[in-house]
Amino acid sequence: MKILILDDNPDTLRSLELVLQHGGFEANAALSGKEALALQNAAPADVLITDILMPDVDGMEIIDEFRSRWPQVRIIAISGGGEMVKGDYLSVATQIGADVTLRKPVDPEKLLQLLADLAKTPSSASG
Repeated sequence: MKILILDDNPDTLRSLELVLQHGGFEANAALSGKEALALQNAAPADVLITDILMPDVDGMEIIDEFRSRWPQVRIIAISGGGEMVKGDYLSVATQIGADVTLRKPVDPEKLLQLLADLAKTPSSASG
């Protein structure tokens, strides 16, 4: 399974990439929405892991774009905002098309288990 990670924080991006590679997944990383879209066009991923709050293009826009252009891609939205913000943003992310949401910091074991579970089930957006 090929995974695209989008986060504007280089440390978070690097740690998620290492966790995924250690778990046996092929992972590409993007620091911006524009970079993520270019990577998806060049080498389509099966799963997108996207932060919600980013400076150039927010995660909500990315989720919406992926649902329009690549409806079969599984989407995991992550957020590290304040307690109230986390719940609100993650709830909205699910409403607009995220398959699953996780709060930062992301638990590596939980993420790997979630990806294993996603691999077993069809995307709700794919039909």
